[in-house]
Amino acid sequence: MAIQKKRAARRTAPRQEFNPRALLLAGVGAVSLGRKQAIRSIEGAGDNAAALRKQVDASVKSLEAKARAFTRQAEGEFARVNKTAKARVAKLRKQAEGKIAQLRKQASAQVVAPLQRKLDEVVVEVANQAEARLGPVLAKFSAPKPARRAPARKATRKAA
Repeated sequence: MAIQKKRAARRTAPRQEFNPRALLLAGVGAVSLGRKQAIRSIEGAGDNAAALRKQVDASVKSLEAKARAFTRQAEGEFARVNKTAKARVAKLRKQAEGKIAQLRKQASAQVVAPLQRKLDEVVVEVANQAEARLGPVLAKFSAPKPARRAPARKATRKAA
């Protein structure tokens, strides 16, 4: 025996005609609901605004603390780098001064010493020439030197 299933006939809802009053009441209900939700949202926004303000204040304080810490760290790093740079500059300056002194010494040995020798030679040559030319002339005009006298004695007084 087979059981036969009967299909239930679908009933279609009767078509309702457009009712302007129902539409008006639905609109008034929607506006009322919207107003209530808006009031709740505004009250919640006030509470949320206070909480948000507290969060912002906490964030600002946290950022200020981080900024101070970063500033201290940066100043420390700058001081360390500055100290290192000054030490390196002093070392380089000392090396440069040593190199300059060495170069001056070399320049003196290579340039000044030969010039000094040449100048000495020229002076000696000029002196020799002057003596050779002027020696006989000066000998003719020079007066004989007087004999040297003995130094005078100091007079001493006798006590009476």
